[in-house]
Amino acid sequence: MIFNSLFALLATLTVAHSLPSPSPFLEDQQEYPPEIIEVMFPDHSKYLNPDNETDTFWGPQSKHFNWDTNPALPRAAQEEFYWITYDKSVDPKELQDKDRQYNMTCYANLISWQSSGSHRTIELNTEPPYIKSLSNETWQDIVKKANVICPTGECLKKDNGCDGLEIPKWDQDYLDNYDPDTKAKSRRAVNTNLGRLGGNTASDVEDYEDDDDDEGVLD
Repeated sequence: MIFNSLFALLATLTVAHSLPSPSPFLEDQQEYPPEIIEVMFPDHSKYLNPDNETDTFWGPQSKHFNWDTNPALPRAAQEEFYWITYDKSVDPKELQDKDRQYNMTCYANLISWQSSGSHRTIELNTEPPYIKSLSNETWQDIVKKANVICPTGECLKKDNGCDGLEIPKWDQDYLDNYDPDTKAKSRRAVNTNLGRLGGNTASDVEDYEDDDDDEGVLD
């Protein structure tokens, strides 16, 4: 009887000892959840990993860039990627290399680190101010905490096809100096004035926006 009890106890201890301990990776993920910038790529554009050509996809689709928040590990503030845009007048299903417009070198840019982690979603656009939060961040949150910048790029259209095309490149200084409130007030004022003058046509507003949005664009 005593022998049986001891045998059962020994078997229980053996099983308990053999159970796998929690993964160090999972423990680290729980203690230091990652910082995530999710970049949304619009249609008529493509994402490409500069270090892995098989890591690519067409928009609309998003890419997650993760940063480990464990303070014991080294940190890189930026993650590089290529953003290739295409002629929007072409059917997305029929896009070819000849329809490429820009090849932009971009960076998911984490400025402010939080040990608790965060998940921010940012959408790209070829029109100023080029990025927009899809996760309810204010413009100042985008500027001061996390954003995307595309400071360099080139036009890929051949035979003078780049004439009249504004390369959508911007850096941190552009974001710092961009004032969305001022832009919105200016647009409302112009729309009001056009209405008083009997204008306010779509082309009138577009002409104004084209002139106004040239401010701060990198040369």
